[in-house]
Amino acid sequence: MTLFSKHGLHSFAFFLIGLLCFKANAQKPFEVHGKIANLPDGTVITFMKNEGNLLTTVANDTVKAGAFKFSGTIDELTEYGITGNGDGFPSTWLELYLKPGSKVSITGSDKLLRTWKVNSNVAEQQDLAQFTAASEKQTNQLQALTAQEYPLFEQLQTASKEQRSLIKRSIDSLRCNCDI
Repeated sequence: MTLFSKHGLHSFAFFLIGLLCFKANAQKPFEVHGKIANLPDGTVITFMKNEGNLLTTVANDTVKAGAFKFSGTIDELTEYGITGNGDGFPSTWLELYLKPGSKVSITGSDKLLRTWKVNSNVAEQQDLAQFTAASEKQTNQLQALTAQEYPLFEQLQTASKEQRSLIKRSIDSLRCNCDI
């Protein structure tokens, strides 16, 4: 039986179709580059994947000269998040929508990461950028308050009963300010 016999030709055709389907669904690279002014060297930025109700850590990068970078491969539109670790960061994340082939740049000038500017060709990210720009003032106020709240929660872990009461009042006071 030769390759071009009726049976051999069908098998070869199915093989080619399967190969093309596999190639079409193959993962493609993405890149995320950040350049944030006033972000100290050594700051750890965490890149996380949104898994429904859970953000799972994909990678960490240590800031050098205000820059960080993440890359990987994906096969469809996927939601990710970026957080900053350390004093002054709010307890929230910057949402990122990536698709195969995405090249995203992030710029900013402080630790209020939800309002960092994201330059992307992904339509979902562009829609989010419009919303972020429209609510930037309020979002920054909320981020600044939550950044103050985080160290208070850490203090609660080792505080005496009397100290806990004072810390809880401080947290409540910050939360009253959040009613913008």
